[in-house]
Amino acid sequence: MTTLKKFFQRIKIKQLLVTLLAGVLLLTSTACSNGRTQAATPSPSSGSPNDIGRPQPGQSIYPTSDVQKGQDTTASDMKAKRLKEEARKRNQKVQTPDGLVDELTPDKSVPEQAKDLGKSAQEAAKNATENTKKAAKNAAENTKQGLNNIKENTENMVDQATDAVN
Repeated sequence: MTTLKKFFQRIKIKQLLVTLLAGVLLLTSTACSNGRTQAATPSPSSGSPNDIGRPQPGQSIYPTSDVQKGQDTTASDMKAKRLKEEARKRNQKVQTPDGLVDELTPDKSVPEQAKDLGKSAQEAAKNATENTKKAAKNAAENTKQGLNNIKENTENMVDQATDAVN
């Protein structure tokens, strides 16, 4: 309550009246206007570059370009074409759920494809064996750490119980 009293004591009557008069003047001028105080909108036939959503004839949607007139873009065009072709080839690959078959192509013979499939299966088996060994090792380490934690917690509980009894 004292802070409110101090606040109103610091405000001068002159400041309060000027603020009140400015607010009343703003409200009356807005309310009593004839309704024609509005920004001018450009006409559709003006053809100004600021027409939103209406590109002019021959004008791109994006008015700026990274390519300057007369600039040679053949290298970037060739790179884009090569990347598109590589993406198309990647999409033609047949993948099994386990990823064993990398690619089936009509230009390879059946024995070659079988050999590739055999190699992929051997690699998958090797990876599965390594992952199983790592998982078993991690499980053993985690079990050992858990038993150590139980042992420490039991010792702490015994110490706390003896302290509480004494």
